[in-house]
Amino acid sequence: MRHLAAAAAGRVRTAHALVSARAHGTGCELLVHDAARARTLTLEAEQAILALPQFVTRHVLAEDPAREARASFRYSSWVVANLFLERAPRGRGFPLAWDNVLYGSASLGYVDATHQLDRSEPERVWTWYLPLVGADERATRARLLEAPWEHWRDLCLADLRLAHPDLDECVTRLDVWRFGHAMVKPVPGFLWGAARAAAARPVGALHFAHADLGGMALFEEAHWAGVRAAEEVLAARGLDFESWL
Repeated sequence: MRHLAAAAAGRVRTAHALVSARAHGTGCELLVHDAARARTLTLEAEQAILALPQFVTRHVLAEDPAREARASFRYSSWVVANLFLERAPRGRGFPLAWDNVLYGSASLGYVDATHQLDRSEPERVWTWYLPLVGADERATRARLLEAPWEHWRDLCLADLRLAHPDLDECVTRLDVWRFGHAMVKPVPGFLWGAARAAAARPVGALHFAHADLGGMALFEEAHWAGVRAAEEVLAARGLDFESWL
């Protein structure tokens, strides 16, 4: 992220929030709140890319022909826990890897978040993931907010004890984060349905890029959406990707 920011030095504005976006005949108008200075600005642009999830995009577009399509996107919650370990616990099964999956578990397992650090150091941080994939996403988010930290702590430790019986002796700290709209949900018919294509279609000079436009919460989908939106902007300016390079 620091590398990318350095490449755009002087052109990155932090602490700014998009309030609304509107396309017009010669470009687009963006209403932006500058939190650092407590002011609201109107920015004019020839082209703009909104890299936002659709449940946000549909609230900031002043005019949106795909409003109903965006409203049909569904999102699952998940819980993420970071476990700080004074040493790696004993393991049952396959040796410790970067990404570790527990057989028969509802969780996605855990990653060794310190796998690139000096392995001679005993301390470790493991990141554990639990998707909440109930059919009623709103009810699931309500339960996510209601359950206290102790609930998720106990669930996490019980899950990881399946492979690491002495885990409790190693944990010095456990942080829990709750994400209510973590992953777009590829429900039946969604990947090849009309809503996804409609939400990705430009609205005048406004273009859209986000992982959820691919229908699955994958880095590769986010990357492709960004490339597609960039190529749309180049095409609108009379350029193509190869000539621009």
